[in-house]
Amino acid sequence: MSEKISGVIERIVHYNRATSFCIAEVREGGGALLKVVTSCPPLEPGDEIEAHGRHEMDRRYGAQFRAERVQPLLPVTRTAIEKYLGSGRIRGIGPALASRLVTTFGPEVVTVLDDEPRKLLEVRGIGEKKLGEIRTAWEEQRGVWRLAAMLGAHGIGTRRAARIHKQYGPSAVALIRENPYRLAQEVRGVGFETADAIAQSLGFDRASPFRIGAGLRHLLDESRATGNCGHPREELIRNASTLLGCEATLVTNILDEAIRRGDLILEDLGGTPVVFTRRLHAAETNIARMLLELTRGEPLREEIPPLDLPREKQDAIRRTLGSGVSVITGGPGVGKTTVVRAILNLLEGAKVELAAPTGRAAKRLMQQTNVEARTIHRLLEWKPEDESFHRNEDNPLECDLLVIDEASMADVLLFESVLRAIGPGTTLLIVGDADQLPSIGPGQVLRDIIASGRIPVSALKTVYRQGNDSRIIDNAHAINRGEMPDLGNPPGTDFFFVRARDAEHARDRVVQTVAERAKQRGLDPLRDVQVLAPMRPGVAGVDELNRLLQRTLNPSSQCGARIQRGTHWLTPGDKVMQTQNNYDKEVFNGDLGIIRDVDAEEDVLAVDFDGFVVEYSGTEIDQITLAYATTVHKAQGSEFPCVVIPIVGAHSIMLQRNLLYTAVTRGQKFVILVGEEYAIRRAVQNASGTKRWTRLAAILAKDLAR
Repeated sequence: MSEKISGVIERIVHYNRATSFCIAEVREGGGALLKVVTSCPPLEPGDEIEAHGRHEMDRRYGAQFRAERVQPLLPVTRTAIEKYLGSGRIRGIGPALASRLVTTFGPEVVTVLDDEPRKLLEVRGIGEKKLGEIRTAWEEQRGVWRLAAMLGAHGIGTRRAARIHKQYGPSAVALIRENPYRLAQEVRGVGFETADAIAQSLGFDRASPFRIGAGLRHLLDESRATGNCGHPREELIRNASTLLGCEATLVTNILDEAIRRGDLILEDLGGTPVVFTRRLHAAETNIARMLLELTRGEPLREEIPPLDLPREKQDAIRRTLGSGVSVITGGPGVGKTTVVRAILNLLEGAKVELAAPTGRAAKRLMQQTNVEARTIHRLLEWKPEDESFHRNEDNPLECDLLVIDEASMADVLLFESVLRAIGPGTTLLIVGDADQLPSIGPGQVLRDIIASGRIPVSALKTVYRQGNDSRIIDNAHAINRGEMPDLGNPPGTDFFFVRARDAEHARDRVVQTVAERAKQRGLDPLRDVQVLAPMRPGVAGVDELNRLLQRTLNPSSQCGARIQRGTHWLTPGDKVMQTQNNYDKEVFNGDLGIIRDVDAEEDVLAVDFDGFVVEYSGTEIDQITLAYATTVHKAQGSEFPCVVIPIVGAHSIMLQRNLLYTAVTRGQKFVILVGEEYAIRRAVQNASGTKRWTRLAAILAKDLAR
């Protein structure tokens, strides 16, 4: 439960302007000094603050108060206000002018500075030039704090308020008062519910067009977050009416007006009217247009020499070299990589580029082909400062062949960027398993391309990569066919089933399996074993498993130096994952590492990524998370010596065939299912999770993109 303290800052022990990390000594009500640790804009000794957070005892630094939110309390007495204004923090106001301001306006001088600054011209020594200087300095000093005070009651902390103020500038408060719903669309981390709560506190009409429009956008964003490019119109109206507590006719009117303006686009998909945002509608249209243009490209090779390969692989090679764009697809062990290697050998001397959506997938591709492979973001030269790619239609890639591996992971926005960067004369080869989970982002590009029938596809079916005692691939293909895997545990098997009574029992058996059984088979529980859970929440979900596995595999995490992020602590020895691409640090989404050092006082830690040590500080730490367990989605494109997969009835909403299939195909040497047999059966029988509202297959098939 959050606690509250208030007091006067006596000393700033440490402040990092780059990260906003602050350690201050605060005296509560004239009592003892308390160390407050937080992230906030600059503070000064003498500032009176109110802090929300919790008391804790750090083994290294002793008693402290870790504040999630700090709110300055404006000085109220004439003496305190005069001292505050004359402290030197506001350029243009010194002690003498501060005294004249308080003499002229009394305690209301703060209100004058906020709302009626031109009244300052009444004070001797202030002209237009001085007024401009004071107003600018006051906005810089007070802007973030006023915004933080306005937003703090709604769970928006000082750090995020500072980002919002930086984005909107001195007009932040006015802009938010005019339309608080813009926060949900324009500020990362602020959702519709928060924006709506702010709007209601400001007296906004619940039937406001701003509110209904924002609610519709919120629902479309939620649909996008589950992989859809569009959302059925009637369902969207019903959901918005329920969410907003408004009549459906009112929602319909606002939606139809947005469609008439072109802000949203309505299209018929198989008899169902579906609403699309302009951006996602354009992305699918652009992908179809550019793919069809590639089909008209010149072949790389007219003839290929005889190859000592099965006929289906030779056909795949001919199809690739004879087409401007083609697809190679198939499940585990069918030889997709063998075909790619053969193509690369035939094109010796040609300019070839290999890429995959994630760092781990790119690294695996490079290991399999002995040819440099990069993430798509690095290939296209991502520019984080303006969130765009340097490589595009005006600055295309220069290569004869571009291979995109693990293409099922690429969403429509990323795939559109790839196609924009393909120059004349380049052949595109798309490689992936269409039966795996589709991308986390919107769309199902690989599946739609194959379904359209307009792009040449080589579907490899014969399994070659299978040892005499291997059951992983057999069971993976059985799952993909909708058949139950063999859950027997014969001696020497590489595919195990550990039964559990319920979710709690499964959770405990997962921890036991990782900590004890893995060691018995010569596996390192940290480096060789990866737990893959269908979802984050729940008794047997990622978050709970991370907590228990951290305590079991890294007992020192319960004491000593540590940094808290969200609900978990980060400590030396912890297994962590990078959750986004960071090109400055050369670490990428999905990279796994071990924390080597933590400095809680400086809010700094170091992570060892297979011998490459990276330092994080302040908000950068938000890029890593515990990874003893992770979701199946996060493991796409990666393989591990051993995977442990909890499958229980409590995961019902995520029990889908393609999720279980994807999880099983991540294991190289061992796959261990832990849970309830009926839950596994439900997942195998449930193929409904593959349905997404997309239009790419339809427009490719009809050639509507021209």
